[in-house]
Amino acid sequence: VYEFLERVVGVRWLMPGEWGEDIPAHAGGLTLASMDVTGQPAVPSRYLSGDLGAMPGVFIDRAEADRWSLRNRLGSSIAPAYSHAWTKHPGVEALKGHPDYMAMRADGTREPPFEGKEGSAQMLSVRYCLTSPGLIQAYADSVMRAFAANPRLFAESMSPSDGGWMCECPECLKFKETDTSGPWGDYMGRGYSYTPLVLHFYNAVARIVGREYPDRMVGGYAYQEYLFPPAKPVRLEPNVFIQVAYVNGYGYKLYKPEILGDFARLFAEWAACTPNLGYTAFAPWMRDNVGAPLPPAISIMKTTAEAFKRLRVKRLDYCGHDAWGNGGVKNYLLARLMWDLNTDLDNLYREYLERAYGPAAPEIDRIYALVEERLRAYVIESPRIDHEVWYDTVAIVHAPIFDEMEKLYGEALNKPKATAQQKRLEMFGDNFVMLHWNMRHARLVKNPEASRFYMSDEAYRRFLGERADKTFALNARAEVVKRMARHGNRPQMVLWPGPEDRALDIPRLRAGVAPPKLDGDLSDAAWQGAAVADAFRSIGRLEMPVELASTQTTARLVADSDTLYLAVECAEPDPKAIRKHCATANSRTILEDNVVELWISPDPGFKADPLATPYNGRPMAQIAWHVAINAANTVMSPVPARSAAAIREKAWAVEAAIPLGAAARGGVWRANIARRKACPAERSTWSSTEEWMDPRSLGVWRIAAQP
Repeated sequence: VYEFLERVVGVRWLMPGEWGEDIPAHAGGLTLASMDVTGQPAVPSRYLSGDLGAMPGVFIDRAEADRWSLRNRLGSSIAPAYSHAWTKHPGVEALKGHPDYMAMRADGTREPPFEGKEGSAQMLSVRYCLTSPGLIQAYADSVMRAFAANPRLFAESMSPSDGGWMCECPECLKFKETDTSGPWGDYMGRGYSYTPLVLHFYNAVARIVGREYPDRMVGGYAYQEYLFPPAKPVRLEPNVFIQVAYVNGYGYKLYKPEILGDFARLFAEWAACTPNLGYTAFAPWMRDNVGAPLPPAISIMKTTAEAFKRLRVKRLDYCGHDAWGNGGVKNYLLARLMWDLNTDLDNLYREYLERAYGPAAPEIDRIYALVEERLRAYVIESPRIDHEVWYDTVAIVHAPIFDEMEKLYGEALNKPKATAQQKRLEMFGDNFVMLHWNMRHARLVKNPEASRFYMSDEAYRRFLGERADKTFALNARAEVVKRMARHGNRPQMVLWPGPEDRALDIPRLRAGVAPPKLDGDLSDAAWQGAAVADAFRSIGRLEMPVELASTQTTARLVADSDTLYLAVECAEPDPKAIRKHCATANSRTILEDNVVELWISPDPGFKADPLATPYNGRPMAQIAWHVAINAANTVMSPVPARSAAAIREKAWAVEAAIPLGAAARGGVWRANIARRKACPAERSTWSSTEEWMDPRSLGVWRIAAQP
C-alpha cells in the first residue's frame, strides 16, 4: 500500500506527526498504468534509534514514530540480539557460591559475586572470567531457559558489560593480544585487544546452546577492548551474530580519511570470521541537546553503503537525530538507504528539501552546507574522538556562522509557502531558539538581544514547557523543564559555559602546629584554618555546570615548606555501596572504585586556552600529576604520596601528604579535585568541567609564600 501511494499518488512521509505527511494535489485525477512491482530490503533488519543518552525525541509519540517507520520501510525479518547482557545472564542465583565465575583483578583477587537485585544499575559493571567452564555452562543454561520460556524468541545476547576491563587470570590473559606492530597499531590507544578472549566465550556458549536450539542465535558486540578482528581469524559458530560498534567512527569521525579507510578494512576482516554481521552506526551522529543543526553527511552514507552492500550486512542500527525539526532529512535518508543501498541519496536529499520547505529549500540547503563545511574541517583537524555537541563544537562550528544562518532562515521565512511547509520551517527555527539560548549562556553571543531567536530565561522556560515531550521539532524533554523550574531564575544549562576558574588561597601551617597525622581522622589542629574546597559540581551534559552534586565532597588544603596536605571528606549515605577493590598501587583499575583524584599542573604559568584541545586528545603535558586514592587507601600517583583512608557511618575520608618540593614554597598553580562514586554512579569536581578531565577545568591555587 505504501509503495502504491508513493509511486502513483506521490505521497511522502517526511517526518512523524501532524505536519510530516506531504500529498500532492491531483485536481485532474489519477491515471493508473499497469504495474508489476517486486521489492525486498537490502538489509534484513533495519532500525533507527534515538539518542541513547536521553529520552529519545524519536519516541515522543510511539504510535506516530511506528507509523513513520513502517511507511519508510524500517522493520526486520530477523531479530538478532547483541546488547550488553551480563546484567541478565547467567543471573544472580547462578553466581552465588561461585567466586571462580568472576573476573580476576590485576592484584590477583576476584570481583565479588553480585548479590543485589537482578538487572539493577549496580550490575552494569559486573565482570566475568570468560575462560571459566562453569561460567560458560551457567551462561548457556540461562540463555536456554530464556528460549524455553519463549518459543518465539529468536536470539539472546552474550555481550560484556559496557566500559572497562576484562578478567586478568592466567587463562584469560593467554587470549590477550598485545602486539601493536600489526594492522591495527596500538588498538586505538589501548595497547592491547581482548577480541580472542571474547570470541572464545561467544563460541563456547554458542556451541552449548546450538545443540539444544539449532534454530536460534546468540549474539554479541565487537566493541571497545574487543572491537578489532583477531590477528589470526577465528571462525565463529554458525549461530553467532556479531554487531560491530566502531567507536572510532562515532560522531562524524568518518570524515577523517584514515578512519574511513579503517572502517572498510574492519568489516572485511570481520566478514572472514562470520557471515552474520551487523553494524551499530553512531555515525553520522552526535548527541545534541542544544538545538545545533547537523548535516546529513551524504558522503559518509554513500561510502558506508558500499561496504554494507559488498559484505551483505544483515543488521543496521543507525542512531537518528532526535530533533526532527532540523534532523528530519537525515532520518529520512537513513531509513530509505537501509531498504535500498543503491538509493540515489543526492536526488532523495533534494526532493526532501523541496517537498518539506518548498521555495525555502535553497536556504535550508545552504544552512546545511555551511555547517557541513565547518564540521568537516573541525573533525579532520581535531585529534579528539567525540560524539557530542559540546562547547567546542558550538564555539568552532556554529557560533562563527550563526549570523549567516539566521539571515538565511529569515529569507526562507519571507518566501510564500504552503501551510505545512511553513510549519516545518518553524520547527527548524525552534532549534535555533534552543541553540541561541545555549550560546548566550555559554558566552558565545556578543549581542544576544539583536537576534530574532533571543528569549529571556523566563520566556525560554515557557517555550520548552510548551514543547517538552509534545513535539517532534526539538529534543525537549519534560525532566529538563522540571529541573529548570527547580532553579527558579537559574535556568537549566545544557551547554557548558566554558572554564569556571574557581580560585583557592592555600595557607601555610600556623606556627607551632604540627603537620596532620595521616589516619583518616580529620580532627587535627592542622586542618583548622585550612583552605576549603567545597560545593562540588556535578559532571554531565544534561546537568547545570554549577549545579551541586547530589552527594557532596569537602576538601581541605594546607602547605608547609615542601609538602601539600590534602584532606577530603566524601559524604556517602550507604557506606556498604563503597567500591574499594583495587589493592595494587599505581594500577589503573583503581578508577573502577570510589576514588578521590587530584589533577595538578606544576607549571605556574599555565593558562588554559578556552578552545584548547582537552587532555584526552593530546599528551597530558599540562596536567602532569594525576593522583588517585580509593577508600582502601590504595594510591595511584606519579610522586611518592603518603596517605590514609577511613570509612565512617555516613562518609569516607582520605588524608594525603603530597611532596611538591621547592614549588610548595609559594606561587600560583592550576589544579582540580575530583571524586568518582561507583554505586550509584556519580562524578563531581570542585571546578566545573565538561568532560573528565579537561585542562580548562583547572582552578587557580595560590599557595601562600613561605615566611
